[in-house]
Amino acid sequence: MMNEQTSQERRAYRRHRVRLEVQLDSGEGVTRDFSLAGLYLFTPKPLAVGERLELTVAVPDHEHSRAHWVRCRGSVVRVDHTDNGTVGAGVALSPESLGVLPTA
Repeated sequence: MMNEQTSQERRAYRRHRVRLEVQLDSGEGVTRDFSLAGLYLFTPKPLAVGERLELTVAVPDHEHSRAHWVRCRGSVVRVDHTDNGTVGAGVALSPESLGVLPTA
């Protein structure tokens, strides 16, 4: 059985436990954690393993009291159904798809 430390050592990027707003293709959600390689999110939108997603994530900029919107693509690698009717999903991101959207 793999312990959490071993799992963390295999990760290419550090995972940050943070709640960020996420816009999906057709819906919205919030993250539980986020890294450059993936994220875990909660959403009322039904998702399936293997589903490809276009995501826009609000990343806070504390220096300027605003958020930067980061666009990325990913695919669902894990789906968990929660007690409150939302879906928890692990999403593997394509790091080359990450891009900051211009601010208005």
